[in-house]
Amino acid sequence: MNRTYTTAERTEAVALALAVGPVKAAKQLNIPRRTVAYWCAGHGPSPVAIIREQTRDEIARKLWDGVSRALDAVIAGLDDPKARLSDKAHALQVLSERHALLSGGVTARTESANLNVSGGYFTDEEARGFRDWLARIGEEHPDILAAAQAELDERER
Repeated sequence: MNRTYTTAERTEAVALALAVGPVKAAKQLNIPRRTVAYWCAGHGPSPVAIIREQTRDEIARKLWDGVSRALDAVIAGLDDPKARLSDKAHALQVLSERHALLSGGVTARTESANLNVSGGYFTDEEARGFRDWLARIGEEHPDILAAAQAELDERER
């Protein structure tokens, strides 16, 4: 009869195999070598993905702890005339951004609007001002103008 291994056992075996190789891991854990190699190759339930997810969650928790500590330091520094708040605030910013990135939070915000100059959204004077502004941007930043034109060309295809 085949033995059934728990997710924790598979995870431990793959983690150890990544560190010392599947043969040594199999010997140390008393699991058949071919079974450990099979798991390491990504067959069956993926302990590698579990390890990756557990590690990611652990790092996210540590980053959040850092965010909390940095926030406390920034708040405490508000009353300390000798504290360099810029250093503490920068650390808070970095920790917050990394935590958001790792935990799937918002890392940036962008907005776009469809402005149809000839569609009645603007008065004639506003439309002229908008066109003049766009022309100045094009003169000052031809690379932006070229990228915008390329995007428009792509949309028309």
